[in-house]
Amino acid sequence: MGQPEGSADGERQLIIEFGRRLREARRRAGLSQAEVAARLGIRQGYVSRVELGMENITLSACVRFAQAVGCAVSTEVTPPKPRDSAGASGFVEFGRHLREARRRAGLSQDALAARLRMTQGYVSRVERGAQNITLSACEVFAAAVDCMFTTVLTPTPRDRNRPPKTVKINVNG
Repeated sequence: MGQPEGSADGERQLIIEFGRRLREARRRAGLSQAEVAARLGIRQGYVSRVELGMENITLSACVRFAQAVGCAVSTEVTPPKPRDSAGASGFVEFGRHLREARRRAGLSQDALAARLRMTQGYVSRVERGAQNITLSACEVFAAAVDCMFTTVLTPTPRDRNRPPKTVKINVNG
């Protein structure tokens, strides 16, 4: 089944903000787009499009980009908070958080699937971390359980000599 439909403005904002924060992390790491591209085995132009918010990349791609600039990705699905609201791979962690949020909302997988106009099997695969989904789809899933989707880029443990840098991307649902 295709990606769910959702708030185009919120999804777009999330993609743009991820790209902006990725660019900041890359620059702090002292890397060029070409160096990141070489580390990932991709073209520099694709790195540029991700940083400009022109590519709706998957959670596993977010993890690979973050690792290339010396960061790790953490995802959360949390109830909406005021504007000042931040282990496993990104999509496995997202699935775990989604399941917890769905249960807090008192929804079954069938009920969530109905809200999203998807199959229960697809929802189950996302919750188990067996389905890698795009950033915009994460936002749609979070909104369906009345939550906000957040991704966080943090330095990896080997980067202890630098001051901590945490990059948060918050989009209210």
